[in-house]
Amino acid sequence: MSPLKKLTFISITLAFVFGIAAIFGEIAVRIIAPQNLSSSFRISDKHGIQVHQPGGSSRHQLGDRVAKYKLRPDGLRDYGAAQAEKRILLLGDSFTFGWLLNAEHTFINHLQNKVDEEFGKGRMELLNGGHGGWGTSDYIRYYEEYGEDYGLSGVIVFFNGDDIGRSIRRGQYAIRDDQKRLEKRHGVHKDSWKKKILNTVPGYSWFCEHSHLFQTLRYALIPAPPDRPVLATESKQVGLATITDAKDAEVIHLSSLLFSRLRDLAKERKQELLVLTTGFHNKTEEKKGEPTKVFYRVADTVFEELAMEYADISEKLMAEKAAAEEPITIPEDGHPNEIGARLIADMNWPYVKKFVERCLNNSGS
Repeated sequence: MSPLKKLTFISITLAFVFGIAAIFGEIAVRIIAPQNLSSSFRISDKHGIQVHQPGGSSRHQLGDRVAKYKLRPDGLRDYGAAQAEKRILLLGDSFTFGWLLNAEHTFINHLQNKVDEEFGKGRMELLNGGHGGWGTSDYIRYYEEYGEDYGLSGVIVFFNGDDIGRSIRRGQYAIRDDQKRLEKRHGVHKDSWKKKILNTVPGYSWFCEHSHLFQTLRYALIPAPPDRPVLATESKQVGLATITDAKDAEVIHLSSLLFSRLRDLAKERKQELLVLTTGFHNKTEEKKGEPTKVFYRVADTVFEELAMEYADISEKLMAEKAAAEEPITIPEDGHPNEIGARLIADMNWPYVKKFVERCLNNSGS
C-alpha cells in the first residue's frame, strides 16, 4: 500500500472512530446529564464592555423554556419595532433585555406598543439596550462610547437589583484622587483566547443549539470569567477595594459619581434623561452591606440632589406580586416571566408616556 493510501486509510479510520465515539457520547450525555442548548451571543468590545454579537440570532434554554433572540446589526435586541427618526435608548440588565422571553413578551415591546397607540406608529422608537449581567457602570460606559451613534432624543435607565454591586466588582471606572471625578478604565472585560477561537469555528452556534455533548465540552473549556476586583487604576488602588471593604458612605459616593456622569453626558448631548426601576427589589429588605441595597435606600435623596428625574415602582409591584394568584417570575431563575414583564411596562407607562411626550416636543414634533 502506498504512503498516500495508508494516510487516507488512517484518516478515514480515525474519522469513523471519532464519529462513533461522538454519537455514543452524545447519547450518554442526553441520558445522564442533558444540557440547556443555548448558543453564545455575548462578546467583549474594544472598550472592554460586554456587548452582543452584531446580527444573527440566538437560542436560549432553561429546562422546558426556550426563547429566541434576534440581534440587530448594532448588537441591540431586535423586537420588531418600526423604525423612526426619533429614538430613545433604554438601558439596563437582563430584565430590560428580556431574559428567557421571546420578543413579543419583553416589557420593552409592551412599552413600544403603548407608545405607538398613544403617539402614532413610527414617531418614536424605543431601542432595547438591555444586556445580561450589566450594572450601572456598564450601561453608563456603553452610553458614553456609543450614545452619539443613534441620534437619540432621550435615554431611560431601568435600575435593578445588583447594579451597584456589579459596578464595584467590574471597575469600569476608577475614582480619581480628588474623590470628585471618575476616570474610564479600559479592557475590563476581555474574551479568553479559547472563546475567541471557538467563536471562529464554523457551525459553533449550531452545535451549541443542538448538541448536549458539545455544550458539556464548551462549559468545561470556557468557564464563566471572574469579575475583576474593583475601582482600581493600573498603578494603585483607588476608592473601594472589595465589596466587603465598602462602607455605606463610599457606596453612595460611587453611585452618585456614576449617575452624575450619566447626567452630564445627557446634558452635553442635549438628550432627555429618566431613571426608572424594574420594581423587582424590596427597599425594606435587609441585606447588610449589599451595595445596591445601600444605595437604593437613599436613591430618592441622591437623585433629588443630582436634579435627575427618578421614579420607583417597586412598592407597587411587590404588593402586586404578593397578591398575584400566578407567579410573575420564571421558576428556578427569578427573571420576570410574561406576566411580570407586562407589569413592569404597565406600572412604568405613566412615566414613560410623559417622557416620550417631552422628547417629541423638545425635538420639534
